[in-house]
Amino acid sequence: MFTIAALNYLDLVGADVQNAYINAPTKEKVYTTTGLEFGSNAGRSAIIVRALYGLKSSGARWHDHLASILRNEGFQSSLADPDIWMRKATKPSGLVHWEYLLAYVDDILVISHQPKAVIDSLSRHVTFKPDSIGPPKNYLGTDVSQSTIHDGNGDTPAKHVWCMSATKYVKRAIKEVERELALENAYLPKRVETPMSSGYRPELDFSLELDSSKVNYYQGLIGVLSWIIELGRIDLIVPVSLLS
Repeated sequence: MFTIAALNYLDLVGADVQNAYINAPTKEKVYTTTGLEFGSNAGRSAIIVRALYGLKSSGARWHDHLASILRNEGFQSSLADPDIWMRKATKPSGLVHWEYLLAYVDDILVISHQPKAVIDSLSRHVTFKPDSIGPPKNYLGTDVSQSTIHDGNGDTPAKHVWCMSATKYVKRAIKEVERELALENAYLPKRVETPMSSGYRPELDFSLELDSSKVNYYQGLIGVLSWIIELGRIDLIVPVSLLS
């Protein structure tokens, strides 16, 4: 999507929904007993009507609620990914194009010639964190910045492109693994080329299987590595595929 934005001279604006889940009604039949903070109503039963954090279906209810808002705004869900929304728009030049909205839970990214107008329209339905609205600097773990490319041809205008880096995400992931290993007096080797030990052949590994907790942790590490690949470290595809 960042590539599409650059190729079509479109702008990007990101925003985070504030307290996303409680924007949506819940379908669960839930009640609670009110506490002292309810004053004279303390001790009474209260029916939960919003998708509070902690309810089993709150994520689904927020997803449905946001989908309903976007459909009313004229967006349609992409067949390739249900969380990519699109609608036709027209530039001042008359050029008809697609503008996109990417929704990752409460994280919104709009790609359009007027992305701020889309955010303003959505603000009539949900509340965004004020300091979160603007060109993205970090998106789903990756550092994002904008750069300008000149091809040396005076007849061709400079092109604004987006740059993505997994550096900070990788450093955070390594720090977390080091913290986990320290609990067992273990440590990472200082210099490695890939996540897999040199010369390791997983199909010939007959070591003991991990217990259930370590299996979950290992699967989590594979997920982290897979996301690092998505963020640009495509050189890790083969060893991570073997390890997974």
